[in-house]
Amino acid sequence: MVFFDSRTSPADALAINTAVRNNWRKFAKQRAVAQGGRKYRGPHWDEGKDVTVCLKHDRGQHRRCTETKHCPPLMRSPKGTVKREQERALARQVKVEAREAKRETRKEPEPPPEPPADWQAVPGEDFWLAEAVDGRGHHDGLLLYDVAICVDYFGASYLPGGQARFLHINGGDRKIFTLPVVAPAAGTVLKFRLPVCLQGAAGRVAIVRGLEVRRAP
Repeated sequence: MVFFDSRTSPADALAINTAVRNNWRKFAKQRAVAQGGRKYRGPHWDEGKDVTVCLKHDRGQHRRCTETKHCPPLMRSPKGTVKREQERALARQVKVEAREAKRETRKEPEPPPEPPADWQAVPGEDFWLAEAVDGRGHHDGLLLYDVAICVDYFGASYLPGGQARFLHINGGDRKIFTLPVVAPAAGTVLKFRLPVCLQGAAGRVAIVRGLEVRRAP
């Protein structure tokens, strides 16, 4: 009991008594934890005996577990485990994986693989003249050029049904052409049509280099 004189106001007295009761409740809880599981007082002839019946797990009542030996252990995390930090780490990992996946989708598509290295250069001329299909070769035209090569130029390098290409084309790619399966007659002229970009439209005549052939894959 807390004593107070006439100078103590009723509000202060209530606060003092409340603090005392709260401290006593705290002490009682700490003592109960130190003593172990909760003990329910039964008949006087059972005093001093350990509790063997759990009202929660044995009888299914809505009571607190007495933590007997046969009660299931509490599912608790090991000491030092902070679930908040684990959740934050998991959220950071998910965010990083999403960022990496988004970065993969933004990557430019890989260029097509180079053809196999079995191309053979056709010996002879160093370059050929390609004429514009529309006769002008302007950037607002068809952007197509024709290269005329006599079949006799191939000689022994001609492969029926094989493939041919030009290595160096101003503003164009290495388009692959298919040679006729039946070898043309001597003196026949083969035409190869090459598409170019806007920058490759260099006028009525363009220069191409590096004729190569290979067998059909």
